Amino acid sequence: MLDAPARTRLSSADFWAFVNLPENQDRSFERVEGEIVEMSPANNWASEVIAELITLLTLYNRQTRLGRINDSSGGFDISATTTLAPDVAFTTFERIRQIYPDGKFPRTGFASLTPDLCVEVKSPTNSKRQMRQEAETYLKAGARLVWLIFPETETAEIYTPNADVAEIPREGILDGGDVLPGFSTPLTDIFPV
Repeated sequence: MLDAPARTRLSSADFWAFVNLPENQDRSFERVEGEIVEMSPANNWASEVIAELITLLTLYNRQTRLGRINDSSGGFDISATTTLAPDVAFTTFERIRQIYPDGKFPRTGFASLTPDLCVEVKSPTNSKRQMRQEAETYLKAGARLVWLIFPETETAEIYTPNADVAEIPREGILDGGDVLPGFSTPLTDIFPV
């Protein structure tokens, strides 16, 4: 059995083996700089926001056929030492085919790329500071768009490379920019009524 001591820097393959141990089947983990971090489940409010975003992006993607959508159960090796699982991820076929010519993610292990869009939805166990650091991590790894969603204030922050953070008020519009051409939705549409 593979053990995961706190200071051991695991490879992606070792991390894959760890998360697939029988005792870890109902738990969620990420690998940050080679170290395992256990993730807490989102609360129901955040989970509903995630579900709304996935629904809207799925409807958009059915029309455009631009890429693939993942929820937080899909991990991405964004570097040799870090495997993250955004709450919602969108990866264009163009980016996928740079690594996987058939346009499909591997059936085992983690995808070795950074999604084009990474979305994190704040739950009570997250701090805004942690979320903002994670947004910067995604951008440094090659994400083209990061949405941070704050359900308690019904606001969002939009991160893009080499640009200031855009703060979206409750009455604002969540826009897909160059990553999701033509996609936009009132921010209020993603929050449960």
